[in-house]
Amino acid sequence: MRSRQHESGGSNLPLPLRFLAAWRTVWPGRDLQQQADYLEAENRSRKEALGDRIPRGYGP
Repeated sequence: MRSRQHESGGSNLPLPLRFLAAWRTVWPGRDLQQQADYLEAENRSRKEALGDRIPRGYGP
């Protein structure tokens, strides 16, 4: 006969606390992805605005 602890993956935390722990683990990664998406869009728009021009200090 299996114990209840084995079925729940070995955690003895109550379900609401397990949910909060999982949420806290996932949320920072989600925030970082949103920041990366914003910066990629910002870089894309700036490159389109510059066209073929090279900003001063970045060329040969």
